[in-house]
Amino acid sequence: MTKDKTIKFKRWFRNFLLFSLVPLCLVALFNYLVDGTGLFHLNKGRLKYAAANLLAGKMVAGPLGGYEERELQRLIIENYPKRRDVILIGSSRTMLLRRRFIQRDIDFFNHSMSGAGLEDYISIIGLYKTKGDLPKTVVLGIDPWIFNKNSGIPEWWNPLGGYYEKLVAEINGRKTKVNRTQLNKYMQLINLDYTRANYKFYPRRKKIRGKKLYVTPTVDIDDLVREPDGSVHFPYKMRFKEDVRSSPYPPRAEPIRTLNNFDSLSGIELFEDFVLYLQKKEVKVILLLSPFHPVAYKLFNDDPRYQIVISLEKYLKNFAFRNHIKLIGSYDPGRYQLKEKDFIDDSHGHEIVVTKVFQEYR
Repeated sequence: MTKDKTIKFKRWFRNFLLFSLVPLCLVALFNYLVDGTGLFHLNKGRLKYAAANLLAGKMVAGPLGGYEERELQRLIIENYPKRRDVILIGSSRTMLLRRRFIQRDIDFFNHSMSGAGLEDYISIIGLYKTKGDLPKTVVLGIDPWIFNKNSGIPEWWNPLGGYYEKLVAEINGRKTKVNRTQLNKYMQLINLDYTRANYKFYPRRKKIRGKKLYVTPTVDIDDLVREPDGSVHFPYKMRFKEDVRSSPYPPRAEPIRTLNNFDSLSGIELFEDFVLYLQKKEVKVILLLSPFHPVAYKLFNDDPRYQIVISLEKYLKNFAFRNHIKLIGSYDPGRYQLKEKDFIDDSHGHEIVVTKVFQEYR
């Protein structure tokens, strides 16, 4: 009887391993081969090519993954010879902001990156601090989800973790350790959010993976184009899309995944310490709130699960007022008479959005 139980247990254990490990291995293999963010196939040669041409005043076309975007920022900062007048750090929601929208003769660079968060802000400033010259003005594009610990945004900033560690230690005197080991890197292979990102990237992988970054004399091409000031022109699918939805979301809708399970503000203390640190270094700080699609903003007001976004804007305005910080913009599109056609989707607007908001800066 005991022998039979042992045989059954071994058979069960073998089947358990087969039906649990095999799917995990397949997921890991899928993520490794697709690698839409550039974690395992980071081509530093093409990024050096892009950085050199952008610094030379040329436009560069071609898409980048989340990790590649961070490496490009590092190369730009390390190889730029002068002190910047103004930099912008934000997400894809602020990528369309160009130097000419502000002032043509200032030294401006847009460091916006896909899925940027507070760690990205600190890492970019850490890069400038290591180089020795902080910018005169820092514009921070504040998305609500940077304070949502459940946002699910991948840690694309991780390769810049060393700069993050150093600056956090200087900001508040606390030593922090970022896990940048190879083990942590390979754990991403079975990360659900990383798998989701690769799943979305998969249909485009053949078109993009073999595509080199290249210099273009015009923005009138169906590709992602970076101007020398770091700003971006999206591919035609996004560039000419008009999201003309006017109907509100039905009850219990969850349209913006990064705002799901947003029940408290996380990272507020570090955010405040970071901004006040910049002020102590005589850096002018500007907080930028980019409007959302009218239908999404109505959801923020109507649905209790998303009303924290409205509360966050009030907090940011109070924080800015108390500390003599300029805040421009609003999550409310109505403040600028923006309509549905002015947006690409719930979160991203066309150039008209950033130009209207930055009239306040001028």
